[in-house]
Parts: sequence; C-alpha cells; structure tokens
Amino acid sequence: MTVSVAVLLAHLSTPFSPPTKSDCIVVAELEPRMEDRIHAPQVARLIGIKTPTLAKWRSLGKGPQGWIQVSSTHVTYPAAKSNAFWQRAPR
Repeated sequence: MTVSVAVLLAHLSTPFSPPTKSDCIVVAELEPRMEDRIHAPQVARLIGIKTPTLAKWRSLGKGPQGWIQVSSTHVTYPAAKSNAFWQRAPR
C-alpha cells in the first residue's frame, strides 16, 4: 500500500499530466471496501447497546473509530475496529 500511495503522490506532483489507468487503480485501492465494514445497527448489537446510543457516542468521539457516514441514515464501521472495541469493552 505504501508504494501505491507514493506512486499516486508522485503523479499528483507532476503538473499537467493526465491520469493513467494505473493511477485510477491506485485511487480505488485507497477506498474502503464495503465487505470490510459493518452497519451501525449491527455494531450496536455486537457491543450490546442501542443504535441511538451508538449515534450519541459518535458525536462524543466515543466507541469504535473509523466510521463513515455513507448517507444521512447509513453509517458503517470498520469490522476490525468494531471487533477490537467489543473485545476491550467491559462486560
């Protein structure tokens, strides 16, 4: 991944050169894949809280990090970070 980012940064620093097909592939690799993410209601069930509580935690900077608001009603979390948070949470 580091090499891909370096290639992208090198390309962006070159003025007036159109992007190539390989540059588009690099950008696609930087975007999170949806299969690596969990919907907010599923994360709330995993942790053992209600979905509105999870939403409040987001606004307070608590809970699993790395969430993305896909739309006004759809929030996803990285699966790895959600599982790590669940394992650290007191029971």
